[in-house]
Amino acid sequence: MKFLVCISNVPDTTTKITFTPDNKEFNKAGVQFVINPWDEYALTRAIELKEAAGSGTVTVLNVGEADTEPNIRKALAIGADDAIRVNAARRMRFSWPSKSRLSPKKAPTTSF
Repeated sequence: MKFLVCISNVPDTTTKITFTPDNKEFNKAGVQFVINPWDEYALTRAIELKEAAGSGTVTVLNVGEADTEPNIRKALAIGADDAIRVNAARRMRFSWPSKSRLSPKKAPTTSF
C-alpha cells in the first residue's frame, strides 16, 4: 500500500512570534520551525499502517523553499521512505479570478 502524507512547517509553539515594524510580514528571525504536529501524527500513523500491512511505502510531500528541508529530513528519519519538495516562491500571490470569469455564461433560453 502506498501512503502520501503532506507535511507543513509551522513555528514551534514555544517560540515567541513577532512581526516586522510595519506589521505586514512575519519576522522569521530566531524562530524555530517544526513539522505541524497533526502532520507528524499523520506520518506516524501512515508508518504504523505500512508496518501492519507488511509492505508499502510512505512518501512525504512538502510545498516550500529550501529552508524546509531540515523538517523533510526529520520526516525521513521518523520513517518515511521517500520525500518530495515542491519548490514555492516566498512571495506567492494568489489572485482571485475576475468577476467576468466567475459569472456564468448566459444560458440560452428555451421554451417547453
